Amino acid sequence: DPAVVADGDLNDWDLVPNPIVLKGRAHVTHSPDQWDGDRDLSAVIRLCWRPGELAIAAEVTDDSVRQPYAGADIWRGDHVNLWLDFQPGVEPERTMFGEGQVHLVVSPGDVATVKPEIHVYRPEGLNPGPGAVASRRTATGYVVEAVIPVERLGVPAFAMYKDANFEV
Repeated sequence: DPAVVADGDLNDWDLVPNPIVLKGRAHVTHSPDQWDGDRDLSAVIRLCWRPGELAIAAEVTDDSVRQPYAGADIWRGDHVNLWLDFQPGVEPERTMFGEGQVHLVVSPGDVATVKPEIHVYRPEGLNPGPGAVASRRTATGYVVEAVIPVERLGVPAFAMYKDANFEV
């Protein structure tokens, strides 16, 4: 406590431990042959939860921020991709989406005309609602943060001592 607020100011994340630092070629999944070092693209990701909600904050270093897309097309511009599995012990050999799995994207927007947003790709048809995401430009890229009500992701509420897998 206090709760994280999606406002683009990461001061409320100071006490959240274990940031995920994505630096180096090993973390480049799209066009690694065009990646030109950590100043080209790298990030620090923080995740936390409270009863009923999941929160994410990303400090992204990117020398060319571009996000002119909205809705289902936001994957085509700058974004943070989250793959969540709230039931990792169910069908461990599966290769396609199944029960308890969620794929969502958090977009910083372009600050001027395209608003920051969250788009849920799987399960289809779910929307975490307006006002749950905020972003701001920085001298080296952007910051984006979101607070997502878990019931809007179609998964059971999570709690301490329950397994969950995340990939960012």
